[in-house]
Amino acid sequence: MRLTEQGEVVSSKYANRGTAVGKIELLASSVLAHMQTRVQPAANPEHVDALEALSGMSQTAYSTLLGQPGFIDYFQQASPVEELAMLKIGSRPARRFGAKSLADLRAIPWVFAWSQNRHMITGWYGFGSALRAFRQVRGTAADRLLADMYARHPLFRLMVDEVEKSLMLTDMDIAAGYADLVEDPAIRKPIFVRIQAEHAAALAAMRDMTGTAQSACGFPRCWPAKGPSVARSLTG
Repeated sequence: MRLTEQGEVVSSKYANRGTAVGKIELLASSVLAHMQTRVQPAANPEHVDALEALSGMSQTAYSTLLGQPGFIDYFQQASPVEELAMLKIGSRPARRFGAKSLADLRAIPWVFAWSQNRHMITGWYGFGSALRAFRQVRGTAADRLLADMYARHPLFRLMVDEVEKSLMLTDMDIAAGYADLVEDPAIRKPIFVRIQAEHAAALAAMRDMTGTAQSACGFPRCWPAKGPSVARSLTG
């Protein structure tokens, strides 16, 4: 059995024999219980082909955004990535070689930065474009296939759930405030407009996929009005 752990948690999990044994036993027992109780269905070739097509279209949309002129400047000015690098909260430096390029940036500050400015593009960008293009190519058969995958394909269902979670954490109003920090409007406007358009497409695709209006709402403004609000509960 091979494990990969972040350097920040190694000491808390494996600093002494008792804690290390407990962590490994918990992990191993969870894996064995999952394997014993869950019968994996045979792969549906139609599902596999559709998932490969969706992933390719999503990757294309994401790569296109990253390839926009001035994107590195947008990222550095519209996010606290440089401040995160100064915090020294990771086990390794934010950049591999000190060069300011996306290829040299490590994954942790990249994700942290987009989380802090509420863009959250690492969790949902490309989802809406992929489903829209898939429907355009496959026609009416796409809706039937996507519904079947959402009901019967565990990996696809997990992906949709993770995208929905990221969308709930995204806030375009806060993101717009961070985008205003970009000094050059020729860089800021086309990139942020593209992000806004993809966000709207992702929300529409999520509504179609899950069949619930709640998916189109952003936390906390559109949280279902059931019972007292969180703020009222905290303040008594």
